[in-house]
Amino acid sequence: MINSHKILFRIICGIFFSSLWFLANAQSETSKTSELQVHIHLGPKSTGKNWYQLALWLEDESGNYVDTLYVTSSVGREGLGNGYMKILGITFREAPGSLPVWAHKRDVTYGDSYYPTKKEPLPDSMTSATIKADEFMKRFSLSSDVVQMLGEQAWHCLLEINVSRDGVPSMVFRATVDPEESGKTSFVFAGYGEEKGRDGEFHDHDDVDLSRLEILQFATLDH
Repeated sequence: MINSHKILFRIICGIFFSSLWFLANAQSETSKTSELQVHIHLGPKSTGKNWYQLALWLEDESGNYVDTLYVTSSVGREGLGNGYMKILGITFREAPGSLPVWAHKRDVTYGDSYYPTKKEPLPDSMTSATIKADEFMKRFSLSSDVVQMLGEQAWHCLLEINVSRDGVPSMVFRATVDPEESGKTSFVFAGYGEEKGRDGEFHDHDDVDLSRLEILQFATLDH
């Protein structure tokens, strides 16, 4: 009888401490960043008649693509970047340099292109029409899978923006987040996309004066 009491006591203790560990671990998981808010104040060249294309996505500490938060619908649903146009009998790819860094980082192909098509669009929840106002603010909820993929270390939110026919390639900005700290992080300029969309690398353009482009005034990430 004594031995059975000891065994029962040990079982109860095991269940109790296991429950404590589970609750503590669950609390730790829920304390990780699960909501983000992006606030973008566009420059005068990005608004009005010169509509822009924009993508927001997440990468882990090593720069590996994790998930797309948002893409303007011209690229995400209407096939911009994946279509063709004909001029003087010559066929050209339409706007392949729209958002090349995002498209290549995502690494999903549609035929011979990295851009979605009208027949295979991104979900409505990821896209919206290009906003003509000078301010873009949107809140995003991250799934538990995305939070897990981002990991315990610092991770990045990237913003790529391109204004049609302005003579400048897409511009990429990066905000780096410490998951142990909440607050506001500013996006900083990271580089340019490849003008004709041939790769997803960052490119330097020393002849471009960033301060004169009037594409973006500031962008912040609340986490």
